[in-house]
Amino acid sequence: MQHSGSVDGALLTRDETRILSWSEDSTMRLWDVATGRQIGPAMEHNGSVRGALLTRDETRILSWSEDKTVRLWDVSWRGPQPLGNCMQPFSAQS
Repeated sequence: MQHSGSVDGALLTRDETRILSWSEDSTMRLWDVATGRQIGPAMEHNGSVRGALLTRDETRILSWSEDKTVRLWDVSWRGPQPLGNCMQPFSAQS
């Protein structure tokens, strides 16, 4: 389990099978605890990711970044991998 920049945070899913991590490399990644392998593609911001939360049902991730956006991601399980699609970016007004 590795990012190309400093890891700023991580959380474990309730069933303890996946880890969500976020980093200064502008990405969030989902990891399989049993294998240590990344699940699906990296979810990218345009700046360091500063934090993330999973919804109760663990199908969505809310993340925020130095790029002045908050993003909502769909990570619902469809087959062996989550989608990891950004559903909605929210930008800070200057």
